Amino acid sequence: MRNQSLRVGASWYVLAAAMVLISAAPRADGHAAQKTRTIYASITDKAGAPAANLAPADITVREDGQAREVVSIKAASAPMAVAFLVDNSHVAQAMTAEIRLGATSFVSTLLKLSPDSTISLATFGDRPTPVRDFTSSVPVLTKDTGRIFAVSGSGSYLLDAIVDASKAFKKMEAPRKAIVAFVDESGEEFSNAVRQQVFDAVKASGASVWIVVLQGNGAATESTEGRDRSAVIGDLPRQSGGTTLTILNKQGLNDKMKHLASLMANQFEITYGRPDQLIPPSKLEVTVGIKNLTVAAPRWTNQ
Repeated sequence: MRNQSLRVGASWYVLAAAMVLISAAPRADGHAAQKTRTIYASITDKAGAPAANLAPADITVREDGQAREVVSIKAASAPMAVAFLVDNSHVAQAMTAEIRLGATSFVSTLLKLSPDSTISLATFGDRPTPVRDFTSSVPVLTKDTGRIFAVSGSGSYLLDAIVDASKAFKKMEAPRKAIVAFVDESGEEFSNAVRQQVFDAVKASGASVWIVVLQGNGAATESTEGRDRSAVIGDLPRQSGGTTLTILNKQGLNDKMKHLASLMANQFEITYGRPDQLIPPSKLEVTVGIKNLTVAAPRWTNQ
């Protein structure tokens, strides 16, 4: 009986080893078996307009430094789920009208260009406060944005709001997730979340981050929370595949929010091959071989 058990065990071992060898074996054409993966990227010219007439040969994708085969590139058509976060802390009192107009322009522009997308709305003055769950109704959202007001004496909780949005996204099945925020950099930050927690939460959610920031005088970065916010504003959008847009005065907010909506609605869908491997890659690099074009794509593989 014992010898029979040993023979059965050995047979299973041989079978398992054979399966590993088969899965790792190259295909008949000499290439290793691979799966495809899709990412979304903004590719723009010097004027900030979406690039045109791009082919797979124009794009290079590398994972952990290894080049991958770009299968296709096309205009992204999958609807977006967008968590829209608006600064209504004390410093926003001086620009209530501009914030309402800019937020309304963002909502209406994005949903005009991508009608199947959905947007949620939250504010983060005093604390992160949900205002509207995900909807594609422009009248409902514009009614909400038209009612935004600043909370007197409150500080900013941008980092906590990003973490909250990321946690909500982690439970959602959506091909294109995005967190969009407007923040006045002159206000103080009071979030409990530190920068690494924010980065980790966003990475786990699969969302890209897009921020429009009203540049402050630098006084708010004297605190630990302020420095963490500055690091998130400066680096998180770039790492996650979004972008940071800066305005110098409140009058520039409306145009910048429209531009941001256009960038998001005109992303490209890039599909590339990834060989089967035991250890998933961690770093992603997307470049374009055409002069004067800029790429905003995720820098982590999220897998």
